[in-house]
Order: sequence, then structure tokens, then C-alpha cells
Amino acid sequence: MNRMFRKTFLAIALSAAFHLAAAEDSAWVSILPQKGLKDWTPYFQKGPGNPDSTWQVTAEGHFFVNIHLPFAQTGYGHLFYTKRKLSYYMVRADYKFTMDGYGYADWSQGWNRQNNGLMLHSQDPSSMGGKDFPTSIEVQLLGPKNEQNGGLKSQGFKYATSANMCSPGTLVEYKGNQKYETHCTAAGYPDAWKNTDIPWEDPAGWSDVTVRVLADSLVQHFIHGMEVMKYSRIRTDGGTALKEGYLSIQAEGTPTLFKSLEILDLTGCMDNTKPAYRTYFVKNDPEACNSTGALPRIARKAPALARDGAMLAVRGEGAVIAEVRRADGSQVGIRPGVRSFAPDRAGVYLITIRSADGLSVSKAAWY
Repeated sequence: MNRMFRKTFLAIALSAAFHLAAAEDSAWVSILPQKGLKDWTPYFQKGPGNPDSTWQVTAEGHFFVNIHLPFAQTGYGHLFYTKRKLSYYMVRADYKFTMDGYGYADWSQGWNRQNNGLMLHSQDPSSMGGKDFPTSIEVQLLGPKNEQNGGLKSQGFKYATSANMCSPGTLVEYKGNQKYETHCTAAGYPDAWKNTDIPWEDPAGWSDVTVRVLADSLVQHFIHGMEVMKYSRIRTDGGTALKEGYLSIQAEGTPTLFKSLEILDLTGCMDNTKPAYRTYFVKNDPEACNSTGALPRIARKAPALARDGAMLAVRGEGAVIAEVRRADGSQVGIRPGVRSFAPDRAGVYLITIRSADGLSVSKAAWY
């Protein structure tokens, strides 16, 4: 099974478990930092640093994290998405590590080789006061060159695990332990990934991570659609429930490139008689039901999928449908290059869309 098809299992799992709407991708919003870091606030542990060179937008529109100044000058860095706090939501990213070693000119440790992270429910950056890491839950992202990962390689995994969980200043309930205090815990890869290059099998070096956050009650990490980490009862180490906070990106010492960073809000109208209703919402917002139309579609470079009467149709200039499969893996007979098709039965469809530049993406839809 190729990587593209394997990635669709996340869409299957989420569609089945969380009842995603037919065109769920239309509600994903890109928050990838833009030039000038609009909606984002930089923080350096030891001083002002140089945010313009540490966090950069590339010519391709990707986001590059690269602390190259002396550690003694900056300490650890974090970039906080301060447009709003997040509570019930999903976040997903495509990322890769751009070098084997370290970005700092004067400091490195084995544990921070190809090491970055997405910090969930982070405290306000104005309250950091020189702390190294915000009070938060970290979705730790490790690359294939990181060799310090809890001995999992000896169990048959070729590389260090990614999408691990770390808990700076926080406590969680994990596998029945209600006061789980281990700082970092490795993700649980499936046995089928042993002796494979997963999740680093992509020739260009990209991997993906998706996280589902339900306030303080539940957090799940996914790679290629497979749940690899789950924990609950998120709270500060003082015992206060941690129900919301800012999302932040680490700058911990290794250059990292993000191709995408998107969020899906899980709070909204749960009255199925209203136009604003979406089946994937898990927390009701009655005011959202006053909307008279669909949720706003955010302009994205990537092609999107939408329902068009009895058809499922691709949206995006030059984008076409390359392949359609049912949830059981069977292929739907279509002519490659069409822009829409009529499903022949109810269920989940996995649609590979080829954009004008030849890149392929996978979408899942209920019908």
C-alpha cells in the first residue's frame, strides 16, 4: 500500500468516529505563518533574538524554523499563534527536517537533534518570564536522525518515533495512570511499521502529524492516519484543568520546514436543522446556529472537494481526479482526469486529486 493511500486512513478513522461532513476539508483553515508573522508572537528565553531570521517564509510559501544564533544569546524559542486561544479543535501539519545536525552555533545535545514540537494549550507568551518552555502539552516531532528515543529502535522500529507526548508543567492521565508525571513518552507505533521507513518513507523527507484536542478531556496524535498516542485529564502540575490555550511552534535547535499547518474548529452549531450545522462538531455554540449559510471557505492553494448535487466534484484551477477508492480499498472505475463523479453507493470514498502542478493529495468524503 503506498503512502498516499495509507494517509487516507486518518480520514476514514475520523469520518467513522467523528462523523465528518461530506466536504470536511473546506473547513480546515491554514494558519501557516506569513511574512511579518501576522497573528503570531515570537518569544526567546534569554533575550530578543532575531525573529525575522529564526522564523522565515520561503519563496514556495513554506515556513522555515532555524535558530542559528548562539544559544547563550537566545535560549529556546517559541512562536505563539496569538490570534485566539484554542480549545476544541484539530491541528495537522506536514513537516520535515532540513539538516542532520543543529542550528545553534554554540550548543547541541543528542536529544534535540532533529527535534521540534507543536505546543498545545500554551500559556500566554507575555507570562513566560524567561521560562525555557511554556506550560503546555507538547506534540514532540522527532526526525530520523534523532537516536535518543527510549529504546524503541531495539523493538524493531528503524527510526526514533515522532508525535510523542511531553508535558512541561503539566500532568495527564495516560493508560490508567491518573497522575502521569513522566516528562516525555514515546508514541506507540503499530507492529506493521517495524523494519520499515515509516513515517519517513517519502523520498522528499516529509511526514505528517494530526492532533485532535477536546479541551482538557482528550488528546489524540495521528501519523499517516494511525493513532499513536492518546491521553486525557490535561491539567497543570498544580492540578488546574487546562481547557484551552495558544498553539506554539518550537525553535529548539534543529532547522525544520513546515509545508502546511491547519486547524479545524470542533465548536459550532450542533442543531441539524440549521444551515451552519456540521456533523464533526463536538461542542455546541448556539450563536453559531444564527448563521444563514455555510461556513466560510478559506482560499487555499491546495485543491478542495465538494458535493455538487449527486456528484462529488473537485475545486481548484487545473485540478482533476486521478483515482477513487472505496473504504475497503476497491477502486471505482472512472476515467482519469475528470473533475467529478457520481458515487454508486453510500459510504466513504477516498479521492486522489492531482493539482495543476502535478502534485497529488488525498481527500475523504462521506456520501
